[in-house]
Amino acid sequence: MKKMIAVLSIAAVSACSVFEAFAEEPAVKGKWWTMNTTNTIGGVHRLREFSAGRFDVWGRRGKAHLKFAQTDILRRVDRDMWTQEMFVFSCRSATGRLIRVTPLVEVSCGKSNRLYRAEKIIWRGNQWRNFSFPLNKLFPLGDTGVKVTRMGFTIDVENWNPGERGWVELKNIRICKEGEVSFSGNVAEDFIKVVSSRPPHRFTARPGALKVFFAFDNEDLVDSVHERSGRRDPQQDGGFRERLLEHLDGTIAWTQRLEDADAIVYSRARADPSLATNIVRAVRERGIPLYAASIVADPEIRAILPCSLEKRDPAGFAPRRRIVAAEKSGLSEGLSTATFGVYRSCTAAKDANVLLSFDDGTPALLEGRCGKGRVIYQMTAIGQTLLPGKKAYDAFFARVIGRISGRTIPEAPCSESAFALGDGWFRGIGAGTFGRFGWEIGSGLLVERLGNTFRVSHGDSEYSFRSHADRTALKREMTFDGDSVSPLSFGGKIAVNGRSFARFDGSLAFPGTRWEIYEEHIDMDVSGPLKKIAVPTVSGVVVVDALEGKLPHPSQWSEPWLLMFDGTEKTAPLAVIMSKRPDSAGIIVEDGAPAAVSFRRKGGAGTFVTLWPYGAATVDTSGWAVQGVSPETLGRIRFWCPRAFSYPYALDEKFRVSSDGKRFEIVDTFRYRRTPNDWNIVPEAYASVPPLARLMSDMFSTRDRVEPRFATKFGDFADVAGRESVTWSLPVPRPDLSLLPRTLAFEKYRAMADTQFRHAVKYSCGGRTPLDGRTLAFPRGRHKPTSYNLDMHTMLLGMCRCLPNPYSYDAENRKSMYRRARLREMEPLEVAPYKMAVRYRREPFTGYPYTIYMHSWRNIITSFDPPNLGSTTMYGDSNETVRMILATMQMCADRHGQRDAVVANWETLRRLVPSYTFALDDWLVMCAGCIEDWAVSGIDMLNTEYGTMCSLARLAEIAGDKDLETVALYMAARRAVPTLARFRLPAYFLSRGFVKNREHFAYSDGFGETGPSMHQCRPGRRVCEVDLYDMSQGIPQDLISLYDRYAKHAIRDNYIPVVRAATRKEGFNYIMCAILALGGDVPEAEMIEKMEMVAADAGFERFLRSDWPGMDTGSFLEFVFAKYRSTPRITDCRDMDLHDAWYDPASGMFGFEATAGERGVLEIGGKRVEGLVPGVRVRKEFKVK
Repeated sequence: MKKMIAVLSIAAVSACSVFEAFAEEPAVKGKWWTMNTTNTIGGVHRLREFSAGRFDVWGRRGKAHLKFAQTDILRRVDRDMWTQEMFVFSCRSATGRLIRVTPLVEVSCGKSNRLYRAEKIIWRGNQWRNFSFPLNKLFPLGDTGVKVTRMGFTIDVENWNPGERGWVELKNIRICKEGEVSFSGNVAEDFIKVVSSRPPHRFTARPGALKVFFAFDNEDLVDSVHERSGRRDPQQDGGFRERLLEHLDGTIAWTQRLEDADAIVYSRARADPSLATNIVRAVRERGIPLYAASIVADPEIRAILPCSLEKRDPAGFAPRRRIVAAEKSGLSEGLSTATFGVYRSCTAAKDANVLLSFDDGTPALLEGRCGKGRVIYQMTAIGQTLLPGKKAYDAFFARVIGRISGRTIPEAPCSESAFALGDGWFRGIGAGTFGRFGWEIGSGLLVERLGNTFRVSHGDSEYSFRSHADRTALKREMTFDGDSVSPLSFGGKIAVNGRSFARFDGSLAFPGTRWEIYEEHIDMDVSGPLKKIAVPTVSGVVVVDALEGKLPHPSQWSEPWLLMFDGTEKTAPLAVIMSKRPDSAGIIVEDGAPAAVSFRRKGGAGTFVTLWPYGAATVDTSGWAVQGVSPETLGRIRFWCPRAFSYPYALDEKFRVSSDGKRFEIVDTFRYRRTPNDWNIVPEAYASVPPLARLMSDMFSTRDRVEPRFATKFGDFADVAGRESVTWSLPVPRPDLSLLPRTLAFEKYRAMADTQFRHAVKYSCGGRTPLDGRTLAFPRGRHKPTSYNLDMHTMLLGMCRCLPNPYSYDAENRKSMYRRARLREMEPLEVAPYKMAVRYRREPFTGYPYTIYMHSWRNIITSFDPPNLGSTTMYGDSNETVRMILATMQMCADRHGQRDAVVANWETLRRLVPSYTFALDDWLVMCAGCIEDWAVSGIDMLNTEYGTMCSLARLAEIAGDKDLETVALYMAARRAVPTLARFRLPAYFLSRGFVKNREHFAYSDGFGETGPSMHQCRPGRRVCEVDLYDMSQGIPQDLISLYDRYAKHAIRDNYIPVVRAATRKEGFNYIMCAILALGGDVPEAEMIEKMEMVAADAGFERFLRSDWPGMDTGSFLEFVFAKYRSTPRITDCRDMDLHDAWYDPASGMFGFEATAGERGVLEIGGKRVEGLVPGVRVRKEFKVK
């Protein structure tokens, strides 16, 4: 490798001889790269390849009147990937002449391929420049999975003068995950495996525990197999069955062998005749008790139940009934007073013992016998909340299994809150969770990017530490034990080739990383700023040319730092701060360029803390080599030295509601790694606030002296000096429970929407899959029989788009809508919760458990030892699905008479469903990510976050869980910050020099780990509903009201003009009509033209009638109808079964038909409707002003 680099790194002074020799080489297809010379009539190009990641191109400009002087150079990739992966390369012009390079990517489109071209990258200079872009930002690919067939570049020399020759070099060329990005040239040299001093999770039970065989058709104990690749993903724990057995004092264990079982628990949506026959034999002949619940697919099992069952298929939601005692068995003690969905009819056998019944007298729990064995059948599902207030997930399950087995199973009360600290204080983020730092080593830091092999990058600069003894090693085998991972920081111990090498820490509250290095002789490899080095000596700060390879002896150093910079006008200087004075130090020059700074110290090199004094910003260093480092820069380094020896690695956060109920008062207390040092510097504490929070000055408030220190891509980093704690506050959100009635106008478009719905509701999840193509028995279709767990994202497609304004549709369509809500939301919760989650996860560094609800997977880079410590798979977009589940439930509960479904399923809704969003809550971006390791977050991620927590808060209010309601509102307050800050960031970026002008940067549509995704908002670009409003499954009403309060003008001025100018070809659709109505001020005639433009697209109309998106047109257009007819809103709707609601703008009459619940509230235009009697259906009509 080094010989190759030596050949390639030829000085510019000898370039002419190389060009002459190079020109003789033929332009032919190489081993890796192919050059297409179709457009080279205006020039001559010659290709020289070295590897799949490196080639050179020699070019000569021809006659001026021959326009085309460019060539395409491509190589095969042929790999499936997600569009968040990175297109990476380094490039330079050996002669410094201006060059133009266009990245290319070819994507498979079924039977053909399509070549995409990015915008030209134009620059001049013979210094290497590094580039890395997400595929979906570089090319118009969207947020999806693609198969990339080829990648490459267009090399363009048209701007050169006739006869001019030049040499363009490209290296480090690859498409990879963000954590694999590296510009060192040795991208594959290191292999790293995550290990843990904490053993992998294993469920344990007491000796002699009751052994239960669970006959569930789910994937609790099997590897997940991903069909496209055949890749297997090991389970990390017992999934749903483990959740059932937690908090039962180890009295129950599961067994996978039926012959070892003391009891059998059965619930299956898909029949398994062989298993069913064996179960019946075990019950009848061996006397093993059977506890069956809810759905029973096997006729063999139904035959031995103490009842007969028949499935119901009501037109809308299932009827709900309370459960009451039928005998004095003790089973009814503490039973929930909520009503439970009844999804099948049950007739007791003559010899059955009815233990519990519904309040209409039909059986709810029955007991009987089959041969030697006892059999219990339960109408409700295992996992529902029949016994509230218990520590166990389903305490009633434990009660029944205890009865049937004759064992005593404890029922511990839930005596303490998971959130409350006392005196009105609650835990904030960080309690055992991991934020952005889960799963992969590679992560974004405050102003840097940590790679998966501990290379750290900042822009096109990069550094890493290694043992000097490994400098010539072709490969290093590394292990990492992550023992300190939280939403604030990522830390652990690194071993190399079996030797303990260093402890690493990276923090979101410090502009650099910390390395406690145990070896005596180490190298700091640096790419980018290592041209000049400033050294503080007893005679002053000395600037050394790194190419000369010599530093002043460390005995002459007066301060514990070195400063590296490249001497250009825009550079990010890098300081390294040392706790120990080295015995010696020098510069390593390789291939004619500085490559590393080497340090040696007997007894161990000590702790090194890197520091970017200007954060994410750059500074002019062009005069430092002659005039010396600027006093401001020296002041910044000296300011941060005491802080480097007090490195923040953990955060304890608490909050409470202010006495007036309007604000959350937040206290953040930091913990530090204090570092003794040879320089008599006293470590100094400081406490920072999230930069985004401070950027939102109209929301953020503090009485502490919080001062800005440097710029980041998230706002200025600011802190209070000399203290470990900082106090700040945010406003308490106001969840929006409003909706629209049907506006009796625009009948042409309403009829069109009803027709679309009537066709589209027959379909399931894309590709014209019929609704019954995805069932509880076959969640991913009969063609994928190995899949048993549900994908709730697929199940709920369309529901959060049509339910927000259901009265836009006619009565027949509303019935179909409610039936679909029952099939896709209620039945997974109330019939088959045991298979509702795609995967039960335990993050490997923290062991934190949470659930995944969307089968959207991609590969993990990191390897784990043992394999079930981690995973082979990363899941994405589950945060969207969490909102879909919670929001659908909230709308059904408040508007459609399903309030008790929340109470009846509360343990699933509070413990499992939102666990993902709590686990991934990030300190810096103040929300969760759409991928488990965060990485390049999708743009629709941000639109879902605020509404998710508002929905959870309302569900907690319904369930009477005051603590979770408060916490969910606090999480919503945090998420409001990044949601709104994206409108402030363009001006901030301009003021800090991150962009040159604001002409085409109107807002940020989301965030990744290293900063916001800045949106180029210009006429003619394709508009996308998920930029600011839609979260791919509807526009959250809470988001609409948040924008109305804080961002109305920003949206109107910067976003609406682009939407307004868009054509069908540029993505304008019915959702964009709704967005124009919500955020713009468009004349009615123009809006009608827009709707006609969409309606005239016959192909689009056919699509909407042949798949699920056609369900949603009416709900979106209701925003349009309401705007132009001044329709009064239903401003509050709680615990109601609102059968219909309408407004006639011609007469000014508002009408509704509804049945109120026990806590029913209905407000029209802010005025409460009086006289609603619980359980009584009423119809009212009245004139509104």
